[in-house]
Amino acid sequence: MRVVLDAYFSKAPFLNPMIRKGIGVISRLRSDAVGWDDPVYSGRGRPPKHGKKWKLSELLTEFAPKPVEVQTYGKISTCFCVVRDLWIRDVCKKVRIVAIKGIKNPILFICTDTSLSAKAIIEIYSSRFSIEIAFRDLKHHFGFGDYQTTSPIGIFRFVHLCCTSFCLWRSMIMPENISSWFMETSMRVVNESTLSFARARRSLRYFVLSKILFCKSASETDFEKPKIEVEHLLRIAM
Repeated sequence: MRVVLDAYFSKAPFLNPMIRKGIGVISRLRSDAVGWDDPVYSGRGRPPKHGKKWKLSELLTEFAPKPVEVQTYGKISTCFCVVRDLWIRDVCKKVRIVAIKGIKNPILFICTDTSLSAKAIIEIYSSRFSIEIAFRDLKHHFGFGDYQTTSPIGIFRFVHLCCTSFCLWRSMIMPENISSWFMETSMRVVNESTLSFARARRSLRYFVLSKILFCKSASETDFEKPKIEVEHLLRIAM
């Protein structure tokens, strides 16, 4: 089992219990984080607790970055990074540090599972953002944050209902399942994801207004009472 978290959790009080339970953690590190090599005992005096100290943001200047081809956010790109297994403050075992050359500042990742490659660490952490986007869509389009119940069973049912609706709609707008009504406004929006729920809502509203309400409209025309199926579709679109 592995968990992906932001930099707030990349501290010993959280990492040590997770390591003892055998749970891998992948997280970000602050730009001022430091690490140490294994201590080297010279044979005289008290054995040192730490080896050479490294400022992690400077690893890219101390070592030659190597190119790594990764698939993030749906596309393949090449990043330059340095990988080192180091000790960090108060953590009970060595961790894997991945320093990536950023546009302005280095990006630092920490992984308690030292068997993972830099490519795997970067791709696993980047997948975290798809979960964040799912929460955003659940709140904006499926009422995830609008429930008023306080009982645990009521909350669980509401969350399951929202997630089920989310999955059904996401499957409807997948490229292989997409229908003509979704394509009506595909060229009207710039820089919008193919799987955008805002685009799906706009497309459905456009389809309803153009195909059902105004398909045979004329001035001073009395509309017939819509069928129950049409009325449900109108309620969804509006």
